Amino acid sequence: FAAGENDARYILNGLLIQLQNGQGKKRMIRFVATDGHRLALAEGPLEVSKEQDGTPQVGGPTPEQQVIVPKKAILEIKKALEEGGRDGEKAEERERPELSISKNQIFFRKGALILTSRLMEGNYPNYQQVIPVGNDKKVTVHRESLEGGLRRVALLAREKTNAIKFQLEKDQILLSSSNPDIGEANEEIETSFKGEGFATGFNARYLLDVLSAVEGSEATLEFKDALSPCLIQEEGFLSVIMPMRV
Repeated sequence: FAAGENDARYILNGLLIQLQNGQGKKRMIRFVATDGHRLALAEGPLEVSKEQDGTPQVGGPTPEQQVIVPKKAILEIKKALEEGGRDGEKAEERERPELSISKNQIFFRKGALILTSRLMEGNYPNYQQVIPVGNDKKVTVHRESLEGGLRRVALLAREKTNAIKFQLEKDQILLSSSNPDIGEANEEIETSFKGEGFATGFNARYLLDVLSAVEGSEATLEFKDALSPCLIQEEGFLSVIMPMRV
């Protein structure tokens, strides 16, 4: 969701896939996407094939490898992964998906389905430098409560920007939006925050996209100050959202 849509910066319309060495002999696969206003990163363990059968294997070329895949190809892979198995087929009986990478193509296989795509050429931005460190203001909130509040307040936000005011106070988040043609909306969300509050602004759709990817019942939002990006993370996933003027 964080990849660009017809962005003039061509490379941002793709997703970065990195193959990395983890602890011990484990390999990790990491997916990164950004459109310059937000960033999403997901990673997990990777099972590397030891046999070369003529198809380029994911673990073959180098210990550390990265490629950029068009967003359209990733969406097709995502669709294939979400499709269920045959009726009556147990989860353990389903064929595991395989990902293979050559010099200029990516191959995805799941059962009888084989999908190929050309890789994108170019240098992906250094995403590591935009992941904030030292965000000492941490706010834990019930994910569904925050999602509901954002959706309601966003109804009256300006359509072009989806801008909402995000005010952090003791034990609560105050969400508000204003549209001169429609009116105003306000919502209070309970939190466990005890520190010094502040007010900032975000694109409500960006926050909703991230919350839809969070698997737990609670979400923790990390801030440094009103002008710094918001960091939301859980095991294997993180997202960064830049603030905006409201």
